[in-house]
Amino acid sequence: MGEKYRGVRTAISIIPPQEVQDYLLGKLIDLTFEYDSFQAVRRPLTITLKWPFFTKDISQLESYVADLAEQRAGFRVAYDGYGWFDDKKVIYANVAPSEEITGLHVKVLDDLKEGFNIKKKSYEGAQQVFHTTLMRGDGEMENSEFERAKREVQGWDMPYQSFIANTIALSVFKNRKWKIIGEYKLQPAKFTPPSY
Repeated sequence: MGEKYRGVRTAISIIPPQEVQDYLLGKLIDLTFEYDSFQAVRRPLTITLKWPFFTKDISQLESYVADLAEQRAGFRVAYDGYGWFDDKKVIYANVAPSEEITGLHVKVLDDLKEGFNIKKKSYEGAQQVFHTTLMRGDGEMENSEFERAKREVQGWDMPYQSFIANTIALSVFKNRKWKIIGEYKLQPAKFTPPSY
């Protein structure tokens, strides 16, 4: 008998503005070639709101994300440096925690549980580390190389420290890489910029 069909592997994320993506892409390319680690190249430069999960009805999920974007206003997101996950040998641009991004993340988790019976992962919830992945070494990278990469990023600056998040993405995993299949604009941000 064949393996049971689990559906399409899917994720929901925030897309940073193009100039921020361009800067982060430069850092990703630097790490990719310096450390021969090509796994991060297979994913868009986004900030995960819901870690990958399987769905059998992508059209219902597209409708959900479109409705979510119509109900939410854009909000400020701030990068505050770089970090890493030792267990997966991941280097990332760290997103500073905020009520807005955490609230949106928790709402997505609750909505997916209630409407789609999709459970949250153990590392999701109010304590999630929001980030944009720049390098993923997994088992292919020696520990000494990962330690060298960690030392390197500690000296990097982060010129794009904040931006208005105004687009949510729906992505699917196909042909061994992530592809954004839908971009959904949030409502205009509700705040007054500082005057100078």
